[in-house]
Amino acid sequence: MTVLPVLDATTNQINTAYHITIGSFSMLQVFRGTLLGMLLCMVGLTPRPGRHCQSAIGGVVLWLLLCLSLVATNQAVNGHGIVLLDLITYVQIGYWITVWYATHIWIRDVPSARMVLHGLMGGGLVTAASVYYGYIVGVSNPIYALEGVRASSGFFVSGKGIAGTLVVGGVTAGYLGIGRRTWSYSCAAVICFGACFLTYARAGLVALWLSLLWLVIWSTMIRSGRKSSWVGRVMTVTTVSAAILVATVGTADLNRRWSDVNNPNRAGSGRLHIWAAAAESFGEADLSEQLAGRGFQGMLEFIGSRIGNRIHTHNDMLDMLVTGGVIGVVFLLLVFAALLAQILRTPVRSPEFAVAFSILLALSSQAIFTGQLFMPDVMSYYVVGITALTVNSQPAVSKRQAFRIVPAYQWYGK
Repeated sequence: MTVLPVLDATTNQINTAYHITIGSFSMLQVFRGTLLGMLLCMVGLTPRPGRHCQSAIGGVVLWLLLCLSLVATNQAVNGHGIVLLDLITYVQIGYWITVWYATHIWIRDVPSARMVLHGLMGGGLVTAASVYYGYIVGVSNPIYALEGVRASSGFFVSGKGIAGTLVVGGVTAGYLGIGRRTWSYSCAAVICFGACFLTYARAGLVALWLSLLWLVIWSTMIRSGRKSSWVGRVMTVTTVSAAILVATVGTADLNRRWSDVNNPNRAGSGRLHIWAAAAESFGEADLSEQLAGRGFQGMLEFIGSRIGNRIHTHNDMLDMLVTGGVIGVVFLLLVFAALLAQILRTPVRSPEFAVAFSILLALSSQAIFTGQLFMPDVMSYYVVGITALTVNSQPAVSKRQAFRIVPAYQWYGK
């Protein structure tokens, strides 16, 4: 799990840069499919821990897989079978679900949790380096270039996904600097934040703003000294770096990127029209499609027939409503409920709670404004980050409980 973020980011860029295919699949799809098979075998051979948290998440994973199975079965029985694009979609979702569960059963102590968090930071820095390189040498985002915006996604397909990985990598880097007399982790966080800005992905910018705002609110309200001082370091470096970045690149591109907000017909690159088409899709569907959806291919075809562009709805709730119907919506709610339950197991005053909740805010923003469920790499960042932080906050409680069951404790207690 520690090397997975860096390995995935590297493979993703090679796949995008060279368009390597293996049969009907891309190199990235083959890589993740192979890794999924390996993870399933390794999970099957791993002894199950006895912790209640693991059992609860294991139950959630089973329900999520059941939802996917029902959607696929309905599509196979009432539709025209499962087409290749739908199969790829289900495997991509299954990939990050498996990564999520594997993280639960493999991370059992603080050192292993911190190693995984360092891996997320490393993946964020690799992604950030690609964005900066692309911005400097002119590997720009072709879609934004049509709007006169100089933006970079590096050697990734789009900034819509990597913005999420950059936010997670950044806040994780800031957290890892707790208790260390160095500003290097804060600088690593700001490197990720600056790259997120240069993607000019609006959902990502909102996610970044919400995450940082929450950390400031948390550190201000708890006033817990050392536990919140790292936020001050991160915000200090962020403020200085933001001033330098704005002075260097200006705000013209940022203004152009947000210029359509006041135009109802173009706001959010036409998202209102896409969302309206998604609502029409559900309203016009038959009972089986309302219950279990049209599938990913069916969603693209319907949206394409309404707006002339075969794209997903750019909203996870609507994506799952059209793709998986009511069952798909239940799937999405289960994901967020499980992540929130994990976070609430940590003390509110702990830095682990603060960072985990900031990651959830980033996911929520991205889910509403661009959709994340079909992006296995960035979803892995969210679920692995929150899971590792949850484990990182538990050992102190576990040790105290273990101490209390020792007979000698009862004697000394008297």
